[in-house]
Amino acid sequence: MNAPDTNTVASPAPAATVSLRGIGVTFRNPDTGKCQRVLGDIDLDVFPGEILCVVGPSGCGKSTLLNGVGGFRRFTEGTALIDGRPIGPPDRDRGVVFQDYPVLNFCTVLGNVAAGLDFERFSLLANLLPFTRRRRSHENRHEALAYLRAVGMEEHAHKYPRELSGGQKQRVAIAQAIAMRPKVLLMDEPFSGLDPDTREKLQLVVLDLHRELKNTIFFVTHDLEEAVFLGNRIAVVSQFGNGRNPEMGATIVHEQSLTEYKDARAKGTAEFAQLIRTLRSHYHLHNL
Repeated sequence: MNAPDTNTVASPAPAATVSLRGIGVTFRNPDTGKCQRVLGDIDLDVFPGEILCVVGPSGCGKSTLLNGVGGFRRFTEGTALIDGRPIGPPDRDRGVVFQDYPVLNFCTVLGNVAAGLDFERFSLLANLLPFTRRRRSHENRHEALAYLRAVGMEEHAHKYPRELSGGQKQRVAIAQAIAMRPKVLLMDEPFSGLDPDTREKLQLVVLDLHRELKNTIFFVTHDLEEAVFLGNRIAVVSQFGNGRNPEMGATIVHEQSLTEYKDARAKGTAEFAQLIRTLRSHYHLHNL
């Protein structure tokens, strides 16, 4: 029997794709002129290939946190890095899916998804050469069609947004975002305005895409069941907990890995229900 290898070194943990340290956000109320600290003392990492779900009550600052990671708003305190570099203005490394389906009404579904590829890949030279322009346009539409197939919208490729339901528009928005192959996909309560059946179908679309693309997802929601179902890890944001004064702003009061709830049947298990009850009772999530 061989002696154990005492020189074996454990593999280092992967570097965080997004790293936040001491993050805070303070707003000045335009009516009163007083400052309000919305977020404070946020320490959070998002690792390659994981789905991190940020959950908390409406108005607790979840979307403010996402907007800071996306580069749409500056954090007023702390250090925010993506791939080890300071987070700057929005760029192609961060795709975003919002709740309000930002699609182009004058373009077909296929044109909406291909538009980003056209903008990204068309050089001045390509625009000056008709043959090159046509070939690249054809390639981009072929690729866009593959993304529409992935979200179940291939058969609607030549429709216009006005002909689509809310859930279908949101599928298009997801296809738009993933077509750019961002390092981080930011999703800001993307399914909150949809009926329960459509919402669950799109949750499964996100999970299927994640299995295929191995992308990193930063998902914000006020739906606790959605967060537990989708996330490899959840982070609970609250103004309360650990004796915290609400005037200090909301912070992360709990993090937990979740790897076992990735099948629609899991929502009906006793274990899933018990975890939801525990999180609600311990972290002031009674309205979620």
